[in-house]
Amino acid sequence: MAVTTTVVAFTPLMFISGIMGKFIAVMPTAVIAILVVSLGEALVILPAHLDQALSRSQHTAGRISAWHESIRKRVDRRLVQVIERYYSPAINYVIKNRYFTFSIGVGVLIISLGIIQGGYVPFVFMPKGESDWMVAEIGYPLGTPFEVTENSISYLEKKGFELNNQFTEEAGKNGNLVVNTFALVGIIPWRDWKPGVKGAQVGEVWIELVSSERRPKLSVSSILNKWRSLVGEIPGVEKLVFSTIQGGPAGNPVEIQLSGRDFVQLQQAADELKAEIATYPGTFDIADNFKPGKPEKQVRIKDGAKSLGITMSALARQLRQAFYGEEALRIQRGRNDLKVMVRYTEKDRRRISSIEEMRMRTADGQEIPIEEVAVITSGRAYSTIQRVDRKRVITVSSDLDEATANASNIVADLKADFLPKLIKRFPGIKYDLEGQEKRTRESLGSLKKGFTLALMGMFLLLASQFRSYMQPIIIMIAIPFGLIGACRTFGDGHAVHHDQHFRRCGSVRYCSE
Repeated sequence: MAVTTTVVAFTPLMFISGIMGKFIAVMPTAVIAILVVSLGEALVILPAHLDQALSRSQHTAGRISAWHESIRKRVDRRLVQVIERYYSPAINYVIKNRYFTFSIGVGVLIISLGIIQGGYVPFVFMPKGESDWMVAEIGYPLGTPFEVTENSISYLEKKGFELNNQFTEEAGKNGNLVVNTFALVGIIPWRDWKPGVKGAQVGEVWIELVSSERRPKLSVSSILNKWRSLVGEIPGVEKLVFSTIQGGPAGNPVEIQLSGRDFVQLQQAADELKAEIATYPGTFDIADNFKPGKPEKQVRIKDGAKSLGITMSALARQLRQAFYGEEALRIQRGRNDLKVMVRYTEKDRRRISSIEEMRMRTADGQEIPIEEVAVITSGRAYSTIQRVDRKRVITVSSDLDEATANASNIVADLKADFLPKLIKRFPGIKYDLEGQEKRTRESLGSLKKGFTLALMGMFLLLASQFRSYMQPIIIMIAIPFGLIGACRTFGDGHAVHHDQHFRRCGSVRYCSE
């Protein structure tokens, strides 16, 4: 019965939705297989072994058998003494004071729930593990020369090799800390949940470290933080992100998607959100996916231009003829046609002022300055426009140090205070949670449904065994109390120590001391 109920309890973990479910499904599959095999071993194989062992012990005589029997009797006497002296009195006291004992258990459970809800034991669905790879992604504004990006990539590699000098004591016995580096300029390949980027303005550096077994005193987070501090600020960089490559569900710990129709409002809201996230200790590599395009001249026709026979299409056509060219004729040369294009000279095409000095042809063939019929302004185009449900979106993301900050607490704080105020200041903008928070929410939602079905299955099994409806309920009441042990175990290894890192400011905000 114990094995069957345990199998039923682990079964919902096999059907968790989302990408996290694909990783977690391995654990219940292995546990259920082990339990089924152990049950078969206990029912079929073990009795045969015991029968043979007992048969041999009846025919075995001599000094070894007497020595074995003496040890067994000593152990039995010790166990009986412990049972009679400690266990039996404790059980009798608990039974006589069952309501008092039950109240103590309920009180400890309430305290455990309280410290979880208060953030003293943070919840991390899939904590980060150790990794042997680090990667730095760099991005400049669109139009940056290839050589500038290449120099920065070389600088990142150089600082990566300097890690060998920074950790000589910890890695001295095993040689160099950095084993290999690998760099790409002009492309950031598609990886996990992030689409790839191409262009002379982007690049990335990979660093392979010695295996974690050979650097027991060094965590990949401390090495990554040191690499980040060695690199420092790079002038002109639009994006510089450091991360580790490891297994598990992908996604940024903090990722909030802002959607709306007005790009100006979206940019302002994204800037305010990034500034707010930066106030939380332990957050770093705060960025958004909005990428402005190249500088450009924007030409808009004036209202009175139509009276001269100039439309927006005519204005655009004449600009194209001046800088791209207009086909005047074609000359046959052998089997090929040679196009003859009429346009400005190369010197004039390279000067920005040539646009402002242009003269436009009217419908009657006259030429007038372009400034008489058009307004020319400087601006930037959008390199890419992300849309969800036909609305423009900007996604703000941040990485964080799990030893200092907790993603669930930060997101809950933003939802409770900052984000509602942000929506009021920028009407027409909505927000949605993405990244690890969204994947955790999806997985926990399906887990709750599966857990409900598992409880029903366990109740049916226990009811059929005990032939009672109350006894299974009494037994299953003990299930929530398992949270006490889980809370203590998790808190020992992963809890954020607020006394060391944080102090209370207001209602739910934590500030660095």
